[in-house]
Amino acid sequence: MDKINVLFLGGAKRTTLAEQFQNSCSKYDLELNIFSYEMSANVPIADFATVIIGLPFNHPNILSHLQKIILENNIDICLGFNDNSLYLLPDLNRICFCPSSSSKLLSIFEDKQQSAVFFRDLGLNSIPEVTEPPCVVKPKIGSASKNMYKLESDRDLDEVIKNLNMENYLIQYKLSGPEYSIDCYKFSNHNIFYHCARERIKTLGGEVIESKIIYLKELDLIAEKILSNSEISGPLNIQVMWDIKLKKFFIMEVNARFGGGVTISSLAGVPWMNFLLEDYLKIEISEFEINKNLHVVRSFRDHIV
Repeated sequence: MDKINVLFLGGAKRTTLAEQFQNSCSKYDLELNIFSYEMSANVPIADFATVIIGLPFNHPNILSHLQKIILENNIDICLGFNDNSLYLLPDLNRICFCPSSSSKLLSIFEDKQQSAVFFRDLGLNSIPEVTEPPCVVKPKIGSASKNMYKLESDRDLDEVIKNLNMENYLIQYKLSGPEYSIDCYKFSNHNIFYHCARERIKTLGGEVIESKIIYLKELDLIAEKILSNSEISGPLNIQVMWDIKLKKFFIMEVNARFGGGVTISSLAGVPWMNFLLEDYLKIEISEFEINKNLHVVRSFRDHIV
């Protein structure tokens, strides 16, 4: 049985994905060895991987340290799960397989104003900027819900503005929901891609904890327009929200990595880890059928440190 060594960058909680990866490797008679680059050994992925204590992803020596780790451990595939790790992948791709969009697109996706221009150029709706509530105040740079304020009154908005450097923040229209994630993978030959949409029913700490597979033609068109960009490669997660009042879908953000809920669409039948291996090995792509009625509620598992 051939071995395949995989490095997760910040894969601390991605235990279900590790299990699904193992199942995919078994299909191809591969022995999977996972290494995970973390700031602490006390992470759940330690049940499935060799944890390597490393440097912060913004450290000046991070690239040379990761190159050393990759060469010492004969790493075949490297995946980024921490947003700050994604910028390293295009450089690391020179010494191992790191499916990644271009550095230029990574910068665009991180910047909400640049992203808005990118979406509008594709004929997609970006979230409008406003001057009054109801609104959301969020950093111009970054992803997820960190340092974000949902405001309903002028008084609350004035209070928030008073305490922030607004040069670094946007005030956007507050969308009503519901919210959707579109899991995607684009093969490195840039000709083939797959996508699957999920409704994010409940979240906790930015992670989806209840979700169901959904088919909407509008979401398929959004995914296809974004994935048509020639600089996109590898995993992608598109966050979309519907607004009841405006009766439109708006793109919230795009993350050039597997989303935290990608294992849900995998349970529905989309073989994401098969795609990854097939992209790396340059072999025939798996056939699959999607359970369009899948509804998942996630649970917690205990990890002994």
